[in-house]
Amino acid sequence: MVALPTSRGSVFKDPRTLCPDYVPPKAPFREHELEKLRAVQMDSRDKPAEYRRVFITGRYGTGKTLLTKFYAATTRQDQQTLYVNCIDCRGKIPSLLHEIIRSLKPGFPRRGYSLYELRETLAEILRKHRGRILLIIDDLDILLHKSGSEGWKNLQDILKLEVFDSTLNLTVYTINHIDLLDRMDFLNQALVERDLFDLRGYSKTEVEAIIRFRASLAFREEALGQDFLTEVAEKTSSIGGNLAYAMELMLKAGELADLTKSDKLTLNHLYEAEKTVHPRFKGFLLEKLEKHEKILLLSTARTLKRKPYGEASLSEVEEEYRRLCRILGYKPRGHTTLFHKVKNLSLLGFVTHKLSGLGYRGKTTLLGLPGTPPSLVESRVEESLKISIKNIYSKR
Repeated sequence: MVALPTSRGSVFKDPRTLCPDYVPPKAPFREHELEKLRAVQMDSRDKPAEYRRVFITGRYGTGKTLLTKFYAATTRQDQQTLYVNCIDCRGKIPSLLHEIIRSLKPGFPRRGYSLYELRETLAEILRKHRGRILLIIDDLDILLHKSGSEGWKNLQDILKLEVFDSTLNLTVYTINHIDLLDRMDFLNQALVERDLFDLRGYSKTEVEAIIRFRASLAFREEALGQDFLTEVAEKTSSIGGNLAYAMELMLKAGELADLTKSDKLTLNHLYEAEKTVHPRFKGFLLEKLEKHEKILLLSTARTLKRKPYGEASLSEVEEEYRRLCRILGYKPRGHTTLFHKVKNLSLLGFVTHKLSGLGYRGKTTLLGLPGTPPSLVESRVEESLKISIKNIYSKR
C-alpha cells in the first residue's frame, strides 16, 4: 500500500495516482479504442453471450487494464461492472467464479463450494439481479496457461448460462500475448479476429505526453523539473514504451525524494530509483504473493547471486529456502508444495523453470530469473517482507 504524504514538504500531491489500480480522468491516445468498444457494446445487446465479447491484447504497459477500467467508469449508468483479475485467481476457474459472486454478493464465503455449487449460486444471484453487467476478465493469459482448454470451456459454459442472456451486456478479456490466442486451437479464431483490439505501442511523443500528464496528478508542480520528466520519458521509450515501468520509476523516485527531505525531484533520485525498478520485474505483484512464495523467490535470487550462468537447481534453491525459514522462524513447506509455488511464481513472471539437459546427472528442475538482476529481486523481496537478511546475520 502506498502511504499518503504526511508533511507539507512532500514532493507528492497524491502518490496513489501512479499505482497500477488507479483510473485517471482521461485515457490519452486511446480515444479510438474507446469509441470502438462503445460501438461493439451497442451492437451486441441482442446477441447470444458468446458473441458479446472483446479481446484486448498488447504488450505489457500499453494500457489494457486502464482502457477497460476507464471504459467501465465512463459507460452507461444502468450497468454494473464486474472486474476479475486472473492473477488474483491464479488462473483457477473456481477462484474466478468466487470473485464474480463476491462482486455481486459481498461477504460470500471464499471456501467450501464445488464448481457446480458455485455455478448454481451465481445463477441464483443473477436471477434476482436488476440491470446489465459488464464483465472484465483481466490477464486471461494466466487462465489459459494454468487451465488451458478445460478452463476456457468451463468459463464459456458458465457465461452461456440462460440467466446471463438477460444480464450480460459485454465480456472484455485482456491478454498480454496475442500469439497465445493463435496457439489455442479450442478458440474460435474467426470470432477472436472479429472482436480483437490489438493495442499498438505508444510513440515517443505519446509516452512523454502521458508521463507529463500522470506526473502532474502525482507531484506538486514546483517539485517537478524538466530534466527529470525528459529523462523518465527517454528511459521509457528506450524499452518500448512500457508505461507501467514509468509509473513505478516515478513513484520510487518520489519516495526517495521524500526520504531525503528534498523539495524537488532530481536526476539523482531517478538514478537511485532505477536500482530497485526493472521493466521485467512486476513489483506491484509482490504484494499478491503469500509469505512462503516471497521467501522462495528471495531464496532463488540469493542462490542465483552465487551462480555464474543464471540458473540454479531446485534442490539448491530449496536448501537456501530452508535456511531462510530457519533464520526467520517459519516452518518450511515440503518439496511438493514448493514445486507448486515455483509454478505459480513462473506463471506470474517472477521466475523461469525448465528441466535440465546435458551436463546434469539425471533430470532436475532449473530455476532462473527472466532478465532481472538477482540483487534487485533480493532487495525488493526483502523490502516487501520488511526484513534484511544481512542485518539478521550480523546480529547472530
